[in-house]
Amino acid sequence: MQVDFSRTEGRLGLLGFGAFGIAHVLVPRFLLRLAQGAYGLALDIEFTPRENAPRRVRSVGYLSLLLTAIGLQALERVGETRIELSIGTRSETVSREQPADGRSR
Repeated sequence: MQVDFSRTEGRLGLLGFGAFGIAHVLVPRFLLRLAQGAYGLALDIEFTPRENAPRRVRSVGYLSLLLTAIGLQALERVGETRIELSIGTRSETVSREQPADGRSR
């Protein structure tokens, strides 16, 4: 299977990922409250963030921003980008002298 995308599509995807990072850096407490509500509504469980949760959420945001910057630089160097995903099956041949479980007799 091959996936082709243009520079513009690549940039848009990376900028969306960057927006995700900015939100995590700027409003971590809001995102935690949003997660609390979503967990309660969708999963009917209580989610209580720990004291250091906002710091962890910000860390995810900084990492996202770093990866966005790296991705944008790589995209500019490469130009048109092609990602090829190969999904294959693994076939094994078992000889008649050897049982299928691999143990010798």
